[in-house]
Amino acid sequence: MTAGIVYTTIVMPLESAKNRMAFQKPGADGVLPYRSLFQTMAKVVSSEGPAKLYRGLVPYTLLCGGHTVLTFFAMGELRRNYRAKIAC
Repeated sequence: MTAGIVYTTIVMPLESAKNRMAFQKPGADGVLPYRSLFQTMAKVVSSEGPAKLYRGLVPYTLLCGGHTVLTFFAMGELRRNYRAKIAC
């Protein structure tokens, strides 16, 4: 679960900026407000604060943390089955 929390903490700002870029609408002059990932992050932090980059952190942490735990369990089972096959 800790691996999922660390992953989410690092990736969440990038994921949030990516989503903003994906759903942006052009302004009245026809220009899109965001041009690049890091420009989007800088603009959000300067206008709305850094906490906006972590919006949805808890559900995303539960999703990634749960996925990470299940992946480790699955890898353990696969490794155990593989070693049992080799021993035969």
